[in-house]
Amino acid sequence: MQEILKNIIDSRIQNLLEIINVNYPDKFKKEHIDKEIIYIKKHIVWKTKTENTVKEIKIKTNTQSNTQSNTQSNTQSNTQSNTQCSGRVWSDYIFSKQNMKKLNDINDKFKVVDFIDLDIKDFNNKYVIGKRCCNNKIQNGKYCKMHSKHLIHGDYLESPKKELCYHFIKDGKYL
Repeated sequence: MQEILKNIIDSRIQNLLEIINVNYPDKFKKEHIDKEIIYIKKHIVWKTKTENTVKEIKIKTNTQSNTQSNTQSNTQSNTQSNTQCSGRVWSDYIFSKQNMKKLNDINDKFKVVDFIDLDIKDFNNKYVIGKRCCNNKIQNGKYCKMHSKHLIHGDYLESPKKELCYHFIKDGKYL
């Protein structure tokens, strides 16, 4: 469960940094995203409360500006995770589950001709496909308005099936 939470947090951090880059390209350049992800991940401390086994995330920082920025990101991330749609959206890339970096290539054993031949358990242990929808979910729902009607790429919080993984492999041009 902790690994799933870490992957979700890594994905959200990536999404937030990409949004910052899009909105402030002159102040936060695209080439800084990977360095900032590494910095943030190094400063996340996981704690487990023994009474009810709830995971708690704290971010260590060194300067006041980083504290302010990280607090805002952490608050946005927590608020968004409660209100954010959990639908999966298309991404041209497959991501490494280990560090959530975009991959230009995948292991040859996953480059299959038919989705039936895909070792889905091993694939899902190594890779993440798509990104989480950034829209707010509708009231009393799990998805945004669009994903409530059309959940084409599945639920981001659930492991994808063979057909969907093959779709990302094939259409993402990994074959």
